[in-house]
Amino acid sequence: MMMLSTIRTGVKRWITAGLGALALGGMMAAAQTTGYGEKSMGDNHGDQLPTVLGKVQVAQHLNAQLPLNAQFVDDHGANVKLGDYFDGKHPAVLAVVYYNCPMLCSEEMDGLTSALEMVHLVPGKDFQIVVMTIDPSETVGTAAAKKAFYLKRYGHPETADGWHFLTGKQPDIDAVTNAVGFGYTRVPGPDGRLTQFAHASAIEIATPQGKLAQYYLGSSTPRRTSCSVW
Repeated sequence: MMMLSTIRTGVKRWITAGLGALALGGMMAAAQTTGYGEKSMGDNHGDQLPTVLGKVQVAQHLNAQLPLNAQFVDDHGANVKLGDYFDGKHPAVLAVVYYNCPMLCSEEMDGLTSALEMVHLVPGKDFQIVVMTIDPSETVGTAAAKKAFYLKRYGHPETADGWHFLTGKQPDIDAVTNAVGFGYTRVPGPDGRLTQFAHASAIEIATPQGKLAQYYLGSSTPRRTSCSVW
């Protein structure tokens, strides 16, 4: 549980400084990377990751433009573009996850939600929160349920218009993950089917114009790894 607590603490510290600076007009000159320790699942040999996990990483693309024309469906079932959440005046927090993730994504979102309680800025007024699934099979219903869960956890239902949980098709998902530098791969779940993802942990802050300004990352080179654990 110590590792999970460290994730939450790191995200709180990072978003308080990073989002606050952007929302107040500051520009990030470099990304901030915060490791949260070695993970403890899976087997490998020495310092070599299993071959299947070779592309599971986050390559920071600072100042890269997000694909604002990428098309998604929001948690209300409406067709939207990523650019709908960037008005040229307010920054956005971007979380790349999958909604049925059994472990890490929930911890990441828990940390994000807790961090928002420490920031004197209001989702929907001062910034947008954009959460995108990497799983094209996930549904609007799942996205809506996740939004309701985290909005309730946050405790401010009046900010609902500032939270956006998106689903999409593979080409549009790829456009965003490629821009962010978010690498992942499908892996077998407990039933042996390829229903889970090995992926890194990353939350980004984007400028009001949709450019990547800051990253919060987990450890980029763990000795051990498993599905959804780093």
